[in-house]
Amino acid sequence: MTAQLEQARARATEAATTLTRVQQELAGLREKLSHPRWRVVEAGSGAVALEVLHEHSNGDGVLLLDPVLPDLEPGEFQGMIQRRF
Repeated sequence: MTAQLEQARARATEAATTLTRVQQELAGLREKLSHPRWRVVEAGSGAVALEVLHEHSNGDGVLLLDPVLPDLEPGEFQGMIQRRF
């Protein structure tokens, strides 16, 4: 039981470290993109991203996509974007 507990702790520590690194990378990206003439909008899921794109589809923009969407596969999302926009 102790070995399993140690393995679980190690996995939890690794996951927390990875999450922290990802959060730091996102913060760095936000900082790089923050510019007075750019408006950055974030979405926590593919469905929300589609809503945001629909609301702001009348202007130029850049879409940065995390390949790990909680509700859509990246290829599926890309196809939806190409068909709609």
